[in-house]
Amino acid sequence: MMPKMPRKKILIYHDESGTPGVDKVFVSGVLILDKERQGEDILNVVNTIRKKWNYHEEFHFQKMSTLKYNVYKDLLETCLKYCNFRFSAIVIQKQKLDMRYFNHQHHLAYNFFTKMVIYHNIKWLSGRAYIFSDSKNRIKRDNFLEYLKEQLNIDSLFYGHGYHIRAIETPSSSADNLLQVADLFTGIVKQKFDPAPGHRKVSLKDIILSNKNSRYKINIWDWTPHTMKNK
Repeated sequence: MMPKMPRKKILIYHDESGTPGVDKVFVSGVLILDKERQGEDILNVVNTIRKKWNYHEEFHFQKMSTLKYNVYKDLLETCLKYCNFRFSAIVIQKQKLDMRYFNHQHHLAYNFFTKMVIYHNIKWLSGRAYIFSDSKNRIKRDNFLEYLKEQLNIDSLFYGHGYHIRAIETPSSSADNLLQVADLFTGIVKQKFDPAPGHRKVSLKDIILSNKNSRYKINIWDWTPHTMKNK
């Protein structure tokens, strides 16, 4: 009998910006690493950039001093050039979203679209999947973790996909460099659709999205409901 081959490990780092139905734009983004080595490569880049710039703070797109701009630009350009990964984000514009479908419950829309962007990026993959999502103060009735794991595994079983969600963890992004990288890419996408003031954010968004490697490693899904597509 042939020895059973170990199943591949898939790592998914999730971040979001905005609230669906409240903010002009809601973005839910995922950094997909379908080989463990991919995460190690990004972490090596992170460590190199931190030492180079003597930078030990959290990477966070909302805060953009001159130093942060230089660090973030160096980090993202280096990752795009030397690291293998895929970042995908779903963009929900408030004007396209009918919250009646979610009983006007913002967390239900948040959960639904987060599940959607993860599913469409892992349905082609086979292996044990682990999701890491930044810890949040969630309302008591929000079953985000249970919903995500249950629905994604039901979809995999029903449609015959090869992935299985083994666990979902909610570490603090302040202690997780890969979540921080996901935050930066999510912020770049949010900046494209809902520009925040500040020339540094505009410049960083333009530089990263025009990078020749972005077309292969960054996917942006500007969601439109079927009811609007038919008009």
